[in-house]
Amino acid sequence: MKEVLIVGGGASGILVATQIARHAKSPMVVRIADPAPILGRGIAYGTNDDAHLLNVPAGRMSALPSDPTHFRLWAGCDDGEFISRKRYGQYLLETFLQSQKDQSHVSFTHERSRIERIERAGEGFEVTSESGPLGKFDAVVLATGHGLSQDPIRDQTILAAERYVNDPWRDTLPKLDGTLVSIGTGLTFIDLALTHLRRDPKNLVIGISRTGELPQAHLPVRAAPLPVPDQAWKSPTDLHEYIDRSTDWRAAQDGIRHVMPEIWSSWSEDQKRDFWTVHLRWWNVHRHRMSPRIKEELKSLMDSGRLRIQQSGDYRLEIKQDSIAVSSQSGESITADVIVNSTGYLSFETTPLFSVLESSGLVQRGPLGMGIRTNFPSHEVLDAKGRPLPGLFAIGPILVGERFETTAIPEIREQAESVALSLS
Repeated sequence: MKEVLIVGGGASGILVATQIARHAKSPMVVRIADPAPILGRGIAYGTNDDAHLLNVPAGRMSALPSDPTHFRLWAGCDDGEFISRKRYGQYLLETFLQSQKDQSHVSFTHERSRIERIERAGEGFEVTSESGPLGKFDAVVLATGHGLSQDPIRDQTILAAERYVNDPWRDTLPKLDGTLVSIGTGLTFIDLALTHLRRDPKNLVIGISRTGELPQAHLPVRAAPLPVPDQAWKSPTDLHEYIDRSTDWRAAQDGIRHVMPEIWSSWSEDQKRDFWTVHLRWWNVHRHRMSPRIKEELKSLMDSGRLRIQQSGDYRLEIKQDSIAVSSQSGESITADVIVNSTGYLSFETTPLFSVLESSGLVQRGPLGMGIRTNFPSHEVLDAKGRPLPGLFAIGPILVGERFETTAIPEIREQAESVALSLS
Protein backbone atom coordinates (compact mmCIF):
# COMPACT_ATOMS: atom_id res chain seq x y z
CA MET A 1 0.00 0.00 0.00
CA LYS A 2 1.43 3.38 -1.04
CA GLU A 3 2.05 5.86 1.78
CA VAL A 4 2.09 9.56 0.93
CA LEU A 5 2.95 12.58 3.05
CA ILE A 6 1.64 16.06 2.20
CA VAL A 7 3.72 18.75 3.90
CA GLY A 8 1.33 21.65 4.46
CA GLY A 9 -2.39 21.69 5.13
CA GLY A 10 -3.38 25.06 3.67
CA ALA A 11 -5.03 25.51 0.29
CA SER A 12 -2.22 23.81 -1.68
CA GLY A 13 -2.09 20.80 0.62
CA ILE A 14 -5.81 20.23 0.91
CA LEU A 15 -6.31 20.56 -2.85
CA VAL A 16 -3.74 17.80 -3.38
CA ALA A 17 -5.51 15.65 -0.79
CA THR A 18 -8.86 16.29 -2.48
CA GLN A 19 -7.53 15.28 -5.88
CA ILE A 20 -5.86 12.15 -4.46
CA ALA A 21 -9.24 11.12 -3.01
CA ARG A 22 -10.87 11.67 -6.39
CA HIS A 23 -8.24 9.94 -8.56
CA ALA A 24 -6.59 7.18 -6.51
CA LYS A 25 -6.96 3.80 -8.24
CA SER A 26 -5.53 1.64 -5.45
CA PRO A 27 -5.38 1.64 -1.63
CA MET A 28 -3.33 4.48 -0.23
CA VAL A 29 -2.48 6.02 3.14
CA VAL A 30 -2.14 9.81 3.11
CA ARG A 31 -0.92 11.89 6.04
CA ILE A 32 -1.17 15.68 6.00
CA ALA A 33 1.41 17.37 8.22
CA ASP A 34 0.48 20.83 9.44
CA PRO A 35 0.48 22.23 12.99
CA ALA A 36 -2.73 24.20 12.36
CA PRO A 37 -5.86 22.79 14.04
CA ILE A 38 -8.01 23.15 10.92
CA LEU A 39 -7.04 22.13 7.40
CA GLY A 40 -7.61 24.30 4.34
CA ARG A 41 -7.18 27.71 5.92
CA GLY A 42 -3.49 28.57 5.71
CA ILE A 43 -2.55 32.25 5.46
CA ALA A 44 -4.98 33.02 2.64
CA TYR A 45 -8.20 31.74 4.22
CA GLY A 46 -7.44 31.79 7.94
CA THR A 47 -9.03 35.17 8.59
CA ASN A 48 -12.04 35.31 10.92
CA ASP A 49 -13.27 38.62 9.48
CA ASP A 50 -16.23 38.02 7.17
CA ALA A 51 -15.50 41.37 5.50
CA HIS A 52 -12.22 40.08 4.04
CA LEU A 53 -13.27 39.11 0.52
CA LEU A 54 -11.72 36.98 -2.19
CA ASN A 55 -10.09 39.07 -4.90
CA VAL A 56 -11.42 36.74 -7.59
CA PRO A 57 -15.16 36.32 -8.36
CA ALA A 58 -16.85 33.09 -7.31
CA GLY A 59 -17.23 31.78 -10.85
CA ARG A 60 -13.46 31.33 -11.14
CA MET A 61 -12.79 29.81 -7.71
CA SER A 62 -13.87 26.19 -8.06
CA ALA A 63 -11.53 23.75 -6.31
CA LEU A 64 -12.17 21.20 -9.09
CA PRO A 65 -10.74 21.77 -12.59
CA SER A 66 -13.38 19.44 -14.03
CA ASP A 67 -16.31 21.39 -12.52
CA PRO A 68 -15.99 25.20 -12.94
CA THR A 69 -19.34 25.85 -11.23
CA HIS A 70 -18.56 23.82 -8.10
CA PHE A 71 -17.81 26.72 -5.74
CA ARG A 72 -20.53 29.01 -7.08
CA LEU A 73 -23.16 26.30 -6.55
CA TRP A 74 -21.78 25.50 -3.07
CA ALA A 75 -21.94 29.18 -2.10
CA GLY A 76 -25.33 29.73 -3.75
CA CYS A 77 -24.21 32.88 -5.51
CA ASP A 78 -23.71 34.37 -8.97
CA ASP A 79 -20.49 33.99 -10.98
CA GLY A 80 -19.51 37.62 -10.39
CA GLU A 81 -19.92 37.75 -6.60
CA PHE A 82 -16.95 38.13 -4.24
CA ILE A 83 -17.33 35.77 -1.28
CA SER A 84 -15.50 36.06 2.05
CA ARG A 85 -12.12 34.34 2.35
CA LYS A 86 -13.25 32.76 5.62
CA ARG A 87 -16.15 31.09 3.83
CA TYR A 88 -13.86 29.91 1.06
CA GLY A 89 -11.68 28.17 3.63
CA GLN A 90 -14.78 26.35 4.84
CA TYR A 91 -15.53 25.36 1.25
CA LEU A 92 -12.06 23.87 0.74
CA LEU A 93 -12.39 21.76 3.89
CA GLU A 94 -15.91 20.59 3.07
CA THR A 95 -14.91 19.70 -0.49
CA PHE A 96 -12.02 17.60 0.82
CA LEU A 97 -14.21 15.88 3.42
CA GLN A 98 -16.85 15.07 0.80
CA SER A 99 -14.22 13.69 -1.59
CA GLN A 100 -12.88 11.57 1.25
CA LYS A 101 -16.37 10.28 2.02
CA ASP A 102 -17.01 9.41 -1.64
CA GLN A 103 -14.21 6.82 -1.76
CA SER A 104 -13.21 3.94 0.51
CA HIS A 105 -9.64 2.93 -0.38
CA VAL A 106 -7.69 6.04 0.72
CA SER A 107 -7.26 6.84 4.40
CA PHE A 108 -6.30 10.35 5.57
CA THR A 109 -4.86 11.54 8.86
CA HIS A 110 -3.89 15.02 10.00
CA GLU A 111 -0.50 15.14 11.73
CA ARG A 112 -0.45 18.34 13.79
CA SER A 113 3.29 18.72 13.58
CA ARG A 114 5.91 20.68 11.64
CA ILE A 115 8.24 18.70 9.35
CA GLU A 116 11.92 19.35 10.01
CA ARG A 117 13.80 16.81 7.86
CA ILE A 118 13.23 14.69 4.75
CA GLU A 119 15.89 12.21 3.66
CA ARG A 120 16.12 9.84 0.72
CA ALA A 121 15.81 6.22 1.87
CA GLY A 122 16.01 3.70 -0.96
CA GLU A 123 13.09 4.46 -3.25
CA GLY A 124 11.24 6.36 -0.53
CA PHE A 125 11.77 9.09 2.05
CA GLU A 126 12.39 9.06 5.78
CA VAL A 127 10.66 11.99 7.43
CA THR A 128 11.25 13.62 10.81
CA SER A 129 8.92 16.10 12.45
CA GLU A 130 9.48 18.38 15.42
CA SER A 131 8.00 15.58 17.54
CA GLY A 132 10.41 12.92 16.24
CA PRO A 133 10.55 10.33 13.41
CA LEU A 134 7.33 10.22 11.39
CA GLY A 135 8.17 7.15 9.31
CA LYS A 136 9.00 6.19 5.73
CA PHE A 137 6.89 7.34 2.78
CA ASP A 138 6.74 6.30 -0.85
CA ALA A 139 6.04 9.88 -1.90
CA VAL A 140 6.16 13.37 -0.39
CA VAL A 141 4.36 16.47 -1.66
CA LEU A 142 5.79 19.83 -0.59
CA ALA A 143 2.78 22.15 -0.34
CA THR A 144 3.99 24.58 2.32
CA GLY A 145 2.42 27.74 0.89
CA HIS A 146 3.90 31.17 1.47
CA GLY A 147 7.22 31.72 3.19
CA LEU A 148 8.14 34.00 6.04
CA SER A 149 7.04 37.60 5.98
CA GLN A 150 9.31 40.03 4.16
CA ASP A 151 11.06 42.28 6.66
CA PRO A 152 11.41 45.92 5.60
CA ILE A 153 12.46 46.80 9.16
CA ARG A 154 15.89 45.82 10.52
CA ASP A 155 15.71 47.56 13.91
CA GLN A 156 15.23 44.85 16.55
CA THR A 157 13.67 47.36 18.94
CA ILE A 158 10.95 48.09 16.40
CA LEU A 159 10.45 44.41 15.58
CA ALA A 160 9.92 43.62 19.26
CA ALA A 161 7.47 46.48 19.83
CA GLU A 162 3.88 45.53 20.63
CA ARG A 163 2.62 48.20 18.26
CA TYR A 164 4.53 46.82 15.27
CA VAL A 165 3.07 43.75 13.51
CA ASN A 166 5.48 42.06 11.11
CA ASP A 167 3.13 39.33 9.84
CA PRO A 168 -0.54 40.34 10.13
CA TRP A 169 -1.88 36.93 9.00
CA ARG A 170 0.21 34.86 11.41
CA ASP A 171 0.59 37.26 14.33
CA THR A 172 -2.18 38.67 16.52
CA LEU A 173 -3.05 42.17 15.42
CA PRO A 174 -3.56 44.38 18.51
CA LYS A 175 -7.00 45.98 18.56
CA LEU A 176 -5.66 49.46 19.21
CA ASP A 177 -7.75 52.33 17.92
CA GLY A 178 -6.34 55.52 16.46
CA THR A 179 -4.02 55.74 13.44
CA LEU A 180 -2.89 52.56 11.69
CA VAL A 181 0.06 52.89 9.33
CA SER A 182 0.69 50.14 6.79
CA ILE A 183 3.99 49.60 4.99
CA GLY A 184 2.70 48.36 1.65
CA THR A 185 -0.58 49.18 -0.13
CA GLY A 186 -1.62 45.89 -1.74
CA LEU A 187 -4.55 43.60 -0.99
CA THR A 188 -3.37 42.83 2.56
CA PHE A 189 -3.36 46.55 3.28
CA ILE A 190 -6.92 46.87 1.98
CA ASP A 191 -8.21 44.10 4.26
CA LEU A 192 -6.50 45.49 7.34
CA ALA A 193 -7.48 49.08 6.54
CA LEU A 194 -11.16 48.24 6.15
CA THR A 195 -11.22 46.22 9.39
CA HIS A 196 -9.61 49.12 11.29
CA LEU A 197 -11.82 51.82 9.76
CA ARG A 198 -15.06 49.88 10.19
CA ARG A 199 -14.34 49.21 13.87
CA ASP A 200 -14.41 52.86 14.96
CA PRO A 201 -15.49 55.91 12.92
CA LYS A 202 -12.66 57.93 14.49
CA ASN A 203 -9.93 55.57 13.29
CA LEU A 204 -7.56 56.62 10.51
CA VAL A 205 -5.35 54.63 8.12
CA ILE A 206 -2.27 55.71 6.19
CA GLY A 207 -0.66 53.42 3.62
CA ILE A 208 2.96 53.94 2.61
CA SER A 209 4.48 52.35 -0.50
CA ARG A 210 7.10 53.01 -3.15
CA THR A 211 4.50 53.40 -5.89
CA GLY A 212 1.78 55.08 -3.84
CA GLU A 213 -0.71 52.98 -5.80
CA LEU A 214 -3.62 50.79 -4.75
CA PRO A 215 -4.51 47.60 -6.63
CA GLN A 216 -6.69 48.06 -9.68
CA ALA A 217 -10.29 46.83 -9.52
CA HIS A 218 -12.24 44.19 -11.39
CA LEU A 219 -14.99 45.40 -13.70
CA PRO A 220 -18.59 44.44 -12.80
CA VAL A 221 -18.63 42.16 -15.85
CA ARG A 222 -15.46 40.35 -16.88
CA ALA A 223 -14.47 40.18 -20.55
CA ALA A 224 -13.08 36.93 -21.93
CA PRO A 225 -9.27 36.66 -21.79
CA LEU A 226 -7.58 37.68 -25.03
CA PRO A 227 -5.35 35.30 -26.99
CA VAL A 228 -1.67 36.08 -26.42
CA PRO A 229 0.30 37.28 -29.47
CA ASP A 230 3.78 35.89 -30.14
CA GLN A 231 5.32 39.32 -29.54
CA ALA A 232 4.26 39.30 -25.87
CA TRP A 233 6.39 36.18 -25.25
CA LYS A 234 9.65 37.77 -26.36
CA SER A 235 10.63 39.84 -23.32
CA PRO A 236 9.25 41.51 -20.18
CA THR A 237 9.18 44.84 -22.00
CA ASP A 238 7.21 43.37 -24.90
CA LEU A 239 4.74 41.78 -22.47
CA HIS A 240 4.35 45.05 -20.54
CA GLU A 241 3.80 47.08 -23.71
CA TYR A 242 1.28 44.60 -25.11
CA ILE A 243 -0.91 44.84 -22.00
CA ASP A 244 -0.61 48.63 -21.74
CA ARG A 245 -1.52 49.15 -25.40
CA SER A 246 -4.49 46.77 -25.39
CA THR A 247 -7.96 48.26 -25.63
CA ASP A 248 -8.92 46.11 -22.63
CA TRP A 249 -5.80 45.66 -20.49
CA ARG A 250 -7.64 43.39 -18.05
CA ALA A 251 -8.57 40.92 -20.78
CA ALA A 252 -5.03 41.12 -22.15
CA GLN A 253 -3.45 40.43 -18.77
CA ASP A 254 -5.93 37.65 -18.01
CA GLY A 255 -4.87 35.95 -21.23
CA ILE A 256 -1.19 36.35 -20.30
CA ARG A 257 -1.84 35.01 -16.82
CA HIS A 258 -3.04 31.63 -18.11
CA VAL A 259 0.21 31.01 -19.99
CA MET A 260 2.55 32.98 -17.72
CA PRO A 261 4.31 29.85 -16.37
CA GLU A 262 5.21 28.89 -19.93
CA ILE A 263 6.28 32.45 -20.81
CA TRP A 264 8.33 32.72 -17.63
CA SER A 265 9.98 29.36 -18.27
CA SER A 266 10.94 30.41 -21.80
CA TRP A 267 12.73 33.55 -20.61
CA SER A 268 16.43 33.66 -19.78
CA GLU A 269 17.62 34.26 -16.22
CA ASP A 270 18.39 37.89 -17.15
CA GLN A 271 14.89 38.39 -18.55
CA LYS A 272 13.35 36.92 -15.41
CA ARG A 273 15.48 39.27 -13.30
CA ASP A 274 14.44 42.23 -15.47
CA PHE A 275 10.76 41.41 -14.99
CA TRP A 276 11.20 40.97 -11.23
CA THR A 277 13.15 44.18 -10.67
CA VAL A 278 11.58 46.52 -13.25
CA HIS A 279 8.06 45.31 -14.01
CA LEU A 280 6.88 43.42 -10.91
CA ARG A 281 5.20 46.31 -9.09
CA TRP A 282 3.31 47.29 -12.24
CA TRP A 283 2.23 43.65 -12.75
CA ASN A 284 1.02 43.26 -9.17
CA VAL A 285 -1.01 46.49 -9.16
CA HIS A 286 -2.88 45.30 -12.26
CA ARG A 287 -2.93 41.55 -11.62
CA HIS A 288 -4.13 41.39 -8.00
CA ARG A 289 -7.40 43.31 -8.20
CA MET A 290 -10.03 44.26 -5.68
CA SER A 291 -13.79 43.87 -6.07
CA PRO A 292 -15.81 46.80 -7.48
CA ARG A 293 -17.67 47.16 -4.16
CA ILE A 294 -14.43 47.47 -2.18
CA LYS A 295 -13.16 50.05 -4.67
CA GLU A 296 -16.21 52.22 -4.00
CA GLU A 297 -15.83 51.90 -0.24
CA LEU A 298 -12.16 52.88 -0.43
CA LYS A 299 -12.99 55.91 -2.58
CA SER A 300 -15.53 57.06 -0.01
CA LEU A 301 -13.03 56.64 2.83
CA MET A 302 -10.36 58.54 0.91
CA ASP A 303 -12.78 61.34 0.08
CA SER A 304 -13.64 61.64 3.79
CA GLY A 305 -9.96 61.85 4.74
CA ARG A 306 -10.00 58.69 6.88
CA LEU A 307 -7.80 56.79 4.44
CA ARG A 308 -4.67 58.24 2.86
CA ILE A 309 -1.99 56.82 0.58
CA GLN A 310 1.55 58.19 0.69
CA GLN A 311 4.28 57.47 -1.84
CA SER A 312 7.62 57.08 -0.12
CA GLY A 313 10.59 54.83 -0.76
CA ASP A 314 12.27 55.73 2.49
CA TYR A 315 10.99 56.19 6.04
CA ARG A 316 12.27 56.01 9.59
CA LEU A 317 10.50 54.58 12.65
CA GLU A 318 11.05 55.62 16.24
CA ILE A 319 9.46 54.07 19.32
CA LYS A 320 7.69 56.56 21.62
CA GLN A 321 6.07 55.89 25.00
CA ASP A 322 2.63 55.14 23.59
CA SER A 323 3.10 55.33 19.81
CA ILE A 324 5.55 54.93 16.93
CA ALA A 325 6.74 57.98 15.01
CA VAL A 326 7.06 57.59 11.23
CA SER A 327 9.26 60.05 9.36
CA SER A 328 8.92 59.85 5.59
CA GLN A 329 11.17 60.85 2.73
CA SER A 330 9.09 63.97 2.15
CA GLY A 331 9.82 65.19 5.67
CA GLU A 332 6.30 64.52 6.96
CA SER A 333 6.02 62.98 10.43
CA ILE A 334 3.16 60.66 11.38
CA THR A 335 2.25 59.44 14.86
CA ALA A 336 1.05 55.85 14.55
CA ASP A 337 -0.80 53.80 17.15
CA VAL A 338 -0.21 50.60 15.14
CA ILE A 339 2.19 49.83 12.27
CA VAL A 340 1.64 46.78 10.09
CA ASN A 341 4.01 45.22 7.56
CA SER A 342 1.90 44.48 4.47
CA THR A 343 4.73 43.89 1.99
CA GLY A 344 4.15 40.16 1.44
CA TYR A 345 6.20 37.00 1.83
CA LEU A 346 9.59 35.59 0.97
CA SER A 347 9.81 32.77 -1.53
CA PHE A 348 12.23 30.32 0.10
CA GLU A 349 12.46 30.75 3.86
CA THR A 350 9.14 29.06 4.61
CA THR A 351 10.48 27.08 7.56
CA PRO A 352 13.91 25.74 8.49
CA LEU A 353 12.90 22.71 6.40
CA PHE A 354 13.98 24.18 3.07
CA SER A 355 17.38 25.21 4.35
CA VAL A 356 17.86 21.63 5.60
CA LEU A 357 16.76 20.17 2.26
CA GLU A 358 19.08 22.50 0.36
CA SER A 359 22.03 21.72 2.63
CA SER A 360 21.51 17.98 2.15
CA GLY A 361 21.34 18.33 -1.63
CA LEU A 362 17.77 17.07 -1.83
CA VAL A 363 16.54 20.30 -3.46
CA GLN A 364 18.01 23.28 -5.25
CA ARG A 365 16.72 26.83 -5.40
CA GLY A 366 14.67 27.89 -8.37
CA PRO A 367 15.48 30.69 -10.83
CA LEU A 368 16.63 33.94 -9.17
CA GLY A 369 17.13 31.91 -5.99
CA MET A 370 13.37 31.82 -5.40
CA GLY A 371 11.48 28.76 -4.27
CA ILE A 372 12.69 25.34 -5.40
CA ARG A 373 13.34 23.90 -8.83
CA THR A 374 11.30 21.16 -10.50
CA ASN A 375 11.42 19.50 -13.92
CA PHE A 376 8.94 21.97 -15.45
CA PRO A 377 6.26 21.41 -16.65
CA SER A 378 6.14 18.43 -14.30
CA HIS A 379 6.19 18.88 -10.51
CA GLU A 380 8.98 16.45 -9.61
CA VAL A 381 11.65 18.17 -7.52
CA LEU A 382 15.19 18.37 -8.91
CA ASP A 383 18.05 17.60 -6.54
CA ALA A 384 21.28 19.62 -6.25
CA LYS A 385 22.69 17.84 -9.32
CA GLY A 386 19.60 18.57 -11.40
CA ARG A 387 18.21 15.03 -11.26
CA PRO A 388 14.44 14.48 -10.85
CA LEU A 389 13.59 12.75 -7.58
CA PRO A 390 10.79 10.23 -8.23
CA GLY A 391 8.18 10.57 -5.53
CA LEU A 392 9.11 14.09 -4.35
CA PHE A 393 6.74 16.77 -5.65
CA ALA A 394 6.22 20.49 -5.10
CA ILE A 395 3.24 22.75 -5.80
CA GLY A 396 1.98 26.23 -5.00
CA PRO A 397 3.87 29.38 -3.97
CA ILE A 398 7.19 27.56 -3.49
CA LEU A 399 7.35 27.28 -7.30
CA VAL A 400 7.39 31.06 -7.79
CA GLY A 401 10.93 31.00 -9.21
CA GLU A 402 10.00 28.14 -11.53
CA ARG A 403 6.59 29.34 -12.70
CA PHE A 404 6.04 32.88 -11.33
CA GLU A 405 2.24 32.65 -11.61
CA THR A 406 1.63 29.97 -8.98
CA THR A 407 -0.09 31.50 -5.95
CA ALA A 408 -3.76 31.54 -6.93
CA ILE A 409 -6.42 28.82 -6.87
CA PRO A 410 -6.82 28.54 -10.69
CA GLU A 411 -3.15 27.56 -10.97
CA ILE A 412 -2.87 25.51 -7.77
CA ARG A 413 -5.93 23.35 -8.50
CA GLU A 414 -4.39 22.34 -11.84
CA GLN A 415 -1.09 21.55 -10.14
CA ALA A 416 -2.86 19.54 -7.43
CA GLU A 417 -4.66 17.40 -10.00
CA SER A 418 -1.43 16.82 -11.94
CA VAL A 419 0.39 15.63 -8.80
CA ALA A 420 -2.55 13.43 -7.76
CA LEU A 421 -2.63 11.76 -11.18
CA SER A 422 1.11 11.08 -10.89
CA LEU A 423 0.49 9.38 -7.55
CA SER A 424 -2.59 7.38 -8.57
